[in-house]
Amino acid sequence: MTDAGGLFGFARLVSVAMWGEQFSDSLLEQVNRDRHSLIPLSSPGEPILDHSHHTRLPITDAQPVVRPDQPSGIFLRFTAANMAELKVVASQSMTPDPYVPYSTTDDAVSAFCWKKYISIRHRRWNTPGARSPFSRAIDGREVLGVPARMYEGSGSQCHDLTHIPGAG
Repeated sequence: MTDAGGLFGFARLVSVAMWGEQFSDSLLEQVNRDRHSLIPLSSPGEPILDHSHHTRLPITDAQPVVRPDQPSGIFLRFTAANMAELKVVASQSMTPDPYVPYSTTDDAVSAFCWKKYISIRHRRWNTPGARSPFSRAIDGREVLGVPARMYEGSGSQCHDLTHIPGAG
């Protein structure tokens, strides 16, 4: 999986090749890494997390697919000052976690939009206690020892999926 950064990085590599320029040794080393050993697999006997709660429930007569009303959309515009204020509020309400020393402005805006969206959804479908999945792309290249500015291939991003109880 890749994002726009990966696509643009690929376009840069194609451009370098088409102009007949030389690829740096460090770039060649990174793009030729063995994809089979880039992400270490779990060792035998290593505990594995249970992700079965991410399995989608089957559609049944009791839980049919419901056609939504006519879709509509909105456009949100945040000023720089409002985003900074939102980040401060989000940072103050964060549960302390040694693995997450800070949140980005993008994190705060994403969480804000999701919380608003899901609260409307819960009111609309009358499901205030339902859990809702929330996913943010994370960049795991640094943890894997892959220089972010050099390696543009697949595996540059994965998604962190969190279930949020009814937001209101």
